[in-house]
Formats: sequence, structure tokens, C-alpha cells
Amino acid sequence: MKLICAVALALLLTMNGAAEAQSNSTEQYQRGVENSTTADRIIQDAADSKIVQEQEGQLNTANASQQGELDSSIAQLQDGVLNQADTLQLGGSNNRSTIYQVGARNEAASVQSVATDNRLLTRQTGFSNRAEINQIVSLGSLAATEQYGVSHSAVIDQGGSYYSAAYISQEGTDSDARVAQSGVGHSSTTAQAGAFHQARSAQSGYNHESDLAQDGFANRTGVTQEDWYNRSAVTQHGFLNRTALMQSGVLGMGGNHTAIVSQSGGFNTIAVIQNGSSATAIITQIGNGNSVSLAH
Repeated sequence: MKLICAVALALLLTMNGAAEAQSNSTEQYQRGVENSTTADRIIQDAADSKIVQEQEGQLNTANASQQGELDSSIAQLQDGVLNQADTLQLGGSNNRSTIYQVGARNEAASVQSVATDNRLLTRQTGFSNRAEINQIVSLGSLAATEQYGVSHSAVIDQGGSYYSAAYISQEGTDSDARVAQSGVGHSSTTAQAGAFHQARSAQSGYNHESDLAQDGFANRTGVTQEDWYNRSAVTQHGFLNRTALMQSGVLGMGGNHTAIVSQSGGFNTIAVIQNGSSATAIITQIGNGNSVSLAH
């Protein structure tokens, strides 16, 4: 009787494991020379998860791993040479990660850990581009990067982030954009066209908005927003412009600041710092050699 029960239990476990495995799928397509793909799935009550990896060209590498993940998907598509993509989904549900790479020496890495209902998209064209997106302990957040040209770098960190969105789009050469979000209901948009740009956006607290747009070369922008309901918009046209903007409340409370900065021309510098509650600053510069510093 014990033997029969043991056999029955083994058959039941085998059938359950087969049912779980059937609900997951992996597709891998390779064409070219010395391409490498790795798909690793550790099933812990996993269901309806999917991994798709397609490669064309030479020396491409794609690694995908799903561990304890429910109803999630990973798609990594590579066309070119020396591309590398790595994605990890761990202990979450209903997450989507998509990486497109065309060109040469592109690198993309993404992590979705203890995350639910998140969306992640990376698109790279050119060569020597690098993108890194982390969604850790995150709910309902969106992160997207698009890069065209050469030597770009984009990093988005959404840790402890809920219902937030971050967008980075870069065209040209040697641009760098970083977005960090923690808290609830943030929105960050960065667009760069030209060369030698840098953009930073850090948001923590509740319901901030940040828009950055740069057109030209050698521009730098830094934005930090803390506490509640801050709004910032920075637009730069020309060359060698710099903007540093920080908005925060007091003792973790307050905020509700608004700052709008617009620069056109060259050699302009703006620094805005706002503390407390409900401050407003609007600055516009057109011409050369201008400098503004404002603090509340």
C-alpha cells in the first residue's frame, strides 16, 4: 500500500510539473556565426511565462532568466555583431521586458525583481550603446529607452517605485541620461539630440513631473525633486548650456514647486533651488554668456 501511494504521488507530481511546464514557452532563433543564447527558467508555481530570443549576425549573446515569475514575458531581438542582452525576472507577475538591438557592440541589461505589472522597453541602433533598467519592488511602472547613433548610455532605476513612468530618447553621439525614481506617481521624460549631452533626473516622494529636452551639443542638465507635487521643465537649444535644478519641501513635507527653464544660444548657466512650499520660478535666456542663480 505504501508503495502504491508513493507511486501515485510521484505520478501526480510529474503530471503537475508537466502541466506547469506546458504553460510556459521558450523560443530561440539564431542565424549567423558564434551566436549564444541562454534561457533559464526555475519554476516555482510559474504559469504562462514566455521567453523569446532572436539573433542575426555575429557573436551576439542573449541571456534570459525567469525565477518564480507568473504570467511574464522576455523578448530579446538582436541584429548585428557583438550585441549583448541580459534580462532577469524574479519573484513577480505580469511583467514585460523587451530589448531590441541593431548595430554593433550594444549592451542592454534589465532586472525586474519582486515587481508586478511593470513594462520595460529598450531599443538601440548604432554601436557602443549601453542601456540598463532596474525595476525592483515596483508596481505598475513603465521604463523606456531609445538610442540612435554611437556611444550612448542610458540608466533607469525604479526601486520602490509605484505607478511611475520614465522615458529616455537619445540621438547623436556620446549622450548620457539617467533617471532614478522612488515613491508614487512620478513622470520623467528626457529627449536629447546632438552630441555630448548629459541629463539627470532624480525623483522621490509623491507625484513629481520632470521634462528635459536638449538640442545641440555639450549641454548638461541636472534635476532633483523631493517630497510632494513638484513640476519642472527644462528646454535647451544651442551649445554649452548648463542647468541645475533642485526642488524640495521641508522635513519630508511640502513641495508643490514649479520651475520652467528655457535657454537658446550658448554659454548659458542656470541654477534654481527651491525649498519649502509652492514656489514658482520661470527663467528664459536668449543670447550668449548669460548666468542666473535663484534660491527660495
